[in-house]
Amino acid sequence: MDQQRKEQLRKNGVLFLRSALFYLLFALFSLLASYRVPVYNYDSYGHYYFLPDTAIYVICTLLSLLFYYLLIRTSTVHSNAIRSRFADIWDRKNPPGFLRQIKFIFSSPEFRSDLILHLLLLLVFPAGFGFRPLVLLLGNYGNKGVVFAIVAPSLALICIAARLSVLSAWTVQWGSKIGGARLEKIPLWKLPLWIFLTWVFCTILGAVAPITVRSVYALFQILKLAPRTFFLILIGAIPLWYLIRLMDAVRKRLRFLRRLRRFCKENGFELTCVKRCFITLLFPISGVNVSLKKGDRQYDCRLISSLRRHSPLHFEEEGVVTCTHVYKFFSLHLFHFDLTYRYQFEATGTKILVLVPVPNEVFVSGYREVELGYSGSRVSDCVIYGATDFIHALERGVVGR
Repeated sequence: MDQQRKEQLRKNGVLFLRSALFYLLFALFSLLASYRVPVYNYDSYGHYYFLPDTAIYVICTLLSLLFYYLLIRTSTVHSNAIRSRFADIWDRKNPPGFLRQIKFIFSSPEFRSDLILHLLLLLVFPAGFGFRPLVLLLGNYGNKGVVFAIVAPSLALICIAARLSVLSAWTVQWGSKIGGARLEKIPLWKLPLWIFLTWVFCTILGAVAPITVRSVYALFQILKLAPRTFFLILIGAIPLWYLIRLMDAVRKRLRFLRRLRRFCKENGFELTCVKRCFITLLFPISGVNVSLKKGDRQYDCRLISSLRRHSPLHFEEEGVVTCTHVYKFFSLHLFHFDLTYRYQFEATGTKILVLVPVPNEVFVSGYREVELGYSGSRVSDCVIYGATDFIHALERGVVGR
């Protein structure tokens, strides 16, 4: 019993030492970031030449929080213990969802160690030790109590969000890999290397961010745009970005239908049905979208799409398809969500699933294992084809073979 207690104390000591080291690295970065403040704020004509101190302090505070997020995330990615424990509860048929991942995070000793120790250090050390830019931003109100009231919830949310990002990334990666969960050991030397690269990234970002904001401010002065106009443009850019993707998908489906009609006209096929080819880009309505017939050959097609080429489609033998939308900042996995619906539909001819637009990756899961999908792959009683490959298969007369 004494031996077990000593081993547990040793493990807890290592965890707390690791957590303290991470907080000291974060505090050091915060102190260095707060000194990147320009000396002169106005030029000789009274106009802003550099950013005002307030804007600099806001940028430095956000950079400090970003570095803290990346620090926690990097330590989680390179933790063999966390990876092993998560692999124990991971299952391809029933991967851990959001609530199970949250439960896993709260039960993790690394999470409790980081959160408790970081909050204690925040109380013990002066307020400016970890968040000097925030203290400078608050001015006369920057005492320890106010800083703690603002920072404590932020650190707790960041600790959860950083780990949730890693678990979410593992869920996507392991679900799309042929071999399932990857449990190879990560060398210890990679952790300090990635921490150093994270520090370099945030430092470069800290140098570039004020220049970018200053350039935007200068552009506003030239175009005489009010800040409210900028935010309206920013809000309008989000649906515009989605609309551009949607119109590109519509263009590809129109091109597919034109090629299919030309093929039917040249080869004696009868295009008996063309319906709901574009509404299914927004709503996965079940049923036949395109049907063509010649003699005793009949092909009933359903058009399926993920809009984004980097969103893989995962077809299950049970009759459902999952489209995984992954959002990244460069290679950093931020979050993802799954859209699942049934691909099965009623038809009298050969059932064809035509992918248009075609995603970069397609996976087909049998009852035992997952395989990389390709044109001609069978799942349940359907055959999967990319748009161009389906036309070529029709020309060669090898559809479904």
